Amino acid sequence: MKRLLRIIISVATGLVGLAIGLLVLGRLLGDHEIHYQGKPFGYWYGELGSAELTSSNRANAILNDVFIPQLTDLVLSDTNDSRLRVALVEALNGLPGLPIDFTCADGRRGERSTIWRPWDP
Repeated sequence: MKRLLRIIISVATGLVGLAIGLLVLGRLLGDHEIHYQGKPFGYWYGELGSAELTSSNRANAILNDVFIPQLTDLVLSDTNDSRLRVALVEALNGLPGLPIDFTCADGRRGERSTIWRPWDP
């Protein structure tokens, strides 16, 4: 009886560990939005047009010092995807309840290069 109980506990623990591992792997493989101080790019971009001068100046400084260098680096260096990452995303997207938001490198560069348009009002 003790042996059967140990087997059941081991199998249950293994299944829970596998489920948690798949969830963590799915989260790590997906696309990530760039944040600064817990707020996304869109928030800081929206603050540029703020009526408060301090908010607008702070947003301008953050965009120029943080986001633009990061986005420029991503656009210039994010050229290839790991074959392992693509294979894992394809395999895990087939599992129910585990959708992974993933954009290939060409798509990511295209999206990020059009995020910041200084000529837009």
